[in-house]
Amino acid sequence: MTDGSFLFARFADRCKLAGVGETLQALDSIKHWDAVDGYFGLAVRFKGHPEADLKKVRSLDGLTESVESRITAEAISGTVDEDLCRVYIMIETDPDRTESVAETVEKYEETLSCARTEGRFGLVAVLQAAGFDQLDRLIDDRISALDGVLRTKEGRIISSFVK
Repeated sequence: MTDGSFLFARFADRCKLAGVGETLQALDSIKHWDAVDGYFGLAVRFKGHPEADLKKVRSLDGLTESVESRITAEAISGTVDEDLCRVYIMIETDPDRTESVAETVEKYEETLSCARTEGRFGLVAVLQAAGFDQLDRLIDDRISALDGVLRTKEGRIISSFVK
C-alpha cells in the first residue's frame, strides 16, 4: 500500500526555484515541499502517487533531473522543531538489507521519519539536530557505514512550505 510519494528535483539554475511556489501551491495532492541545498534543490511530498501532478512538477522550468520514490511504509519518530537544522537523506540500499538499515536509522534520536520506498532509494529519512555539522557527522560516521548502505544523497532543508 502506498502512503504517499516523494519527488526530488534538480535544477540547472537554482534561481529557477524562486518561481515554483505558485505552481506547487496550486496542486492539491502535495502535502508539503522543501527547498534543499544538496544534490537536489527541491523535495516534494505527495499524498499518494498522483501521476498528473507529478508530471506538472517534472515539467517545471529549469528542472534537469527528477527522482520519484513511492512510500511503502513510514515510521514517524519525532516532531519538527523549527529551531533545529533538518536534512533529507536519500539512502540507496542493498535490497536484502533495507529493513535492517531502516530499523537502525529509526532508533537514532535525530530521526524525525524514515520511509521505506520503491525506486532508486530504498529509504528516505528526515533528520534534525542542533547544527548541520552534527547531522553531517551522523550521516558520514554512522549511516553511511551501515552494512547494506550503498550510497547516500543529502539535502539540507533551507526552507519549508506546508499546505
